[in-house]
Amino acid sequence: MRPWLPALQALCVNSPFSAGRDMRCASWRYFDVKALPTVEPAPILDEAAYERMAHSLTTDGPLLDRKMIYWYSRPSEHCPTLEIRIADVNPDLEVVLLYAVLLRSLATTLLAEARRGHPWPDVDRPRLEKYHRSVATDGLRGWVLDPDAGMDVPADTALDRLARRSRPGLAAAGDEELAERLLNRFRQRGTSADRQRLVYGRRQSFSDVVDWLAVP
Repeated sequence: MRPWLPALQALCVNSPFSAGRDMRCASWRYFDVKALPTVEPAPILDEAAYERMAHSLTTDGPLLDRKMIYWYSRPSEHCPTLEIRIADVNPDLEVVLLYAVLLRSLATTLLAEARRGHPWPDVDRPRLEKYHRSVATDGLRGWVLDPDAGMDVPADTALDRLARRSRPGLAAAGDEELAERLLNRFRQRGTSADRQRLVYGRRQSFSDVVDWLAVP
């Protein structure tokens, strides 16, 4: 899933302002949490290697416990699932639902392929980090990787390709029409970061932004 996560991150950007300032980005959260250790794309590890690294990070490394492993994707410590840690908290429940639907369908599709022996794309962490930074800065206008085509595309384009790529998972859950409807609505409305900037631009008022966030 690692190469697809920057596109999903672009869907959820929601922090262009901080402490009464325009931070000149779509997701200040991304830059703010970079001060914490292990906030980066996950390495490719099998189960045994993950356990060894988790043990090393909490005994010899900077982490107090395993819950502080902040990779963008990692096994949950309390549920038999994968945790994805790339999204800003979002005020638009339709965006939250779209994010969850696409993430689940992508996971379902890729898991089935993995069980059939389908190889995963080999993308190094510095390159992935470049894509995450791009969408944190520019939102849907940032550039990310299309893992299937092996080329860089705008995040907006990558979201469409991700939805097509995830069709087997969408079909398995009966979510095809829901995903299409939510994605079309998202296209019309834009990201929360862009919408906040539009609200702020009317009167240069952060109070207006707060009011909009309270009732988006």
